[in-house]
Amino acid sequence: MANEQRGGRPVRPTRRRVSRPERRWIEYAIVYVSAAAVAIAVVLAFGVWLVDPDAFTSFGEAIWWGIVTVSTVGYGDVTPNNAAGRTIAALLIVFSMAFFPVLTGLVTSALLSARDRARGEQADDEASARQTELLERLRAIDERLRRIEDGRS
Repeated sequence: MANEQRGGRPVRPTRRRVSRPERRWIEYAIVYVSAAAVAIAVVLAFGVWLVDPDAFTSFGEAIWWGIVTVSTVGYGDVTPNNAAGRTIAALLIVFSMAFFPVLTGLVTSALLSARDRARGEQADDEASARQTELLERLRAIDERLRRIEDGRS
């Protein structure tokens, strides 16, 4: 439709640009959500290190387990051995399953909002051009009617 014409005018293609405030909002959202994810992963890794010291001999090993678990790689080289550790692992797994869709949803929402706004601006421009064209036609009709009335008088 970008190459088609309406009313003798080419239709302007929809711009899909993200405004500076929206871009900043996306960046902040990504940073804050990612920071929260890292913080939760570190806290849960610390928790599993405390409750299952037999399986996790160091905090670094617990962090490694947290990274592997959040990334869904799950090497299996280190796993919790007791119920408390497995509960923490389950919390981290559920959290990581929810984290990535939320992050993706934030970015997608901002991009779709920018697209919809651009489409709305294009529709407004098209409506304005159509109104201008109709007003010109009405003026021409009005002028013709005046000439006809003047000719009869």
